[in-house]
Amino acid sequence: MSGFWFFSALAVAVIGSLVAPFAHRLQGTSLWAGRVLVSPEASHALPRGLQAALMDGWPSNIGLLLNLPFIAAALGFVYAWWGGILVFAVSMAVSTLAGRTPLASNKLERYLVLLWGHAQQRAADYQMRGDRDPANAVRYLSNEVQTLLSLYAGSGVKAPDVLEAKQTRFGDRESLLRQGPLSRSLQGRGPSTRRVGPSQR
Repeated sequence: MSGFWFFSALAVAVIGSLVAPFAHRLQGTSLWAGRVLVSPEASHALPRGLQAALMDGWPSNIGLLLNLPFIAAALGFVYAWWGGILVFAVSMAVSTLAGRTPLASNKLERYLVLLWGHAQQRAADYQMRGDRDPANAVRYLSNEVQTLLSLYAGSGVKAPDVLEAKQTRFGDRESLLRQGPLSRSLQGRGPSTRRVGPSQR
């Protein structure tokens, strides 16, 4: 029976670690987008910008998955004192490897597409229920995310982590374009005005 706790801990650790890079990057992107879509004047009322609106629904639960490695470590300690340490080390190793694979893209564009598609679906759901005001609000949000997507499409810019997102100035939509050697080559192109269609999801 004691072995059950150890192997259960390993299973939880692997599952949590596989989704951790995706969860971290989605949280970082949503916070960054939430801040750049809000003017500096509104920052006091919305310290996290529009992140809550962007993550409303199933994305808001993604952060809970980040607790799985700690739950796994606790299960490992039930088995033996070294079990928790070993399980946590496995979690970190798997998470690092997963972050370097296609399981969790590091491109900002990927997460903007996800947030955009989610907002579009929510707007459609509100519209079907006859909730016009929420539908219009979410449709506006979807259009704003699409503007960001048009700006960063094909740029190769990496998704920010939460710490980087917190340091982003409110309303600064081009903040990530100005970082690194690639950004300097992109500065001269200016915001793209093309629309992004479903084929680019």
